[in-house]
Amino acid sequence: MLDVKSLVTFEAEDGLIEVESAGIWHRSPESLGRLGRGEPVPDEEHDFRTSMRFRPVSPSRTRVNSNLGVARAERGHVTLNVFEVT
Repeated sequence: MLDVKSLVTFEAEDGLIEVESAGIWHRSPESLGRLGRGEPVPDEEHDFRTSMRFRPVSPSRTRVNSNLGVARAERGHVTLNVFEVT
């Protein structure tokens, strides 16, 4: 298992938003071995999950301070499906 952390800034129409993310990436030793040899690995063997906190840089976006998101990544490219926790 690998701990994954990131801090990125997105530009919205009305200001900047920082997104702090912390999560895990996990594969079985067998899957890692196949990846290392360049062999295909089914999506079902991929596990990447993260939680996200949003911080506005612009005062017009203070509403996002109370939002917490959870996400699961798709393999092969950077796509996060984010869900707001209310």
